[in-house]
Amino acid sequence: MYSAEGDTALDPFVGLGTTALACMASNRNSIGIEIDPDIADLALQNINVSPKELNKIIESRIERHIDFIESLSSDKRKRCYKNVPHGFDVKTKQETAIKIDRVVSVTQKENNIICSYE
Repeated sequence: MYSAEGDTALDPFVGLGTTALACMASNRNSIGIEIDPDIADLALQNINVSPKELNKIIESRIERHIDFIESLSSDKRKRCYKNVPHGFDVKTKQETAIKIDRVVSVTQKENNIICSYE
C-alpha cells in the first residue's frame, strides 16, 4: 500500500499498534480500532513513545534505504536519482523531493497520540 505524507490510514484491527507507530514515524495520520479494551490499552502504551524512539525508527529506515542502494550493481546505481533534501540516491524520480521530517514532540490527549514534526 502507498500513502503520502499527511494521509490517514485506517487500521480496523489495531492489535498492538504497529501500523499507528509506522504512521507516526512517517508523518501520516492513523485511526485504529480494537474491540478488546485490554489490547487497545496495550496499543496505546506501545505507541506512546518518545520523539527519540520514533527518530530511531526514521534513521533506521534511511540507513536501510542507503544500504539497499549500495547493494545495487554499479549499472543500476548509475540510473539512480539524487534526493534533493537529504542528498542520498533514490530509485525513482518521484523520490527526489521527499523530505523526511524528524519528530520533535509526542503528546497524548485521552486516546489520541499527537506528533509534531520539524
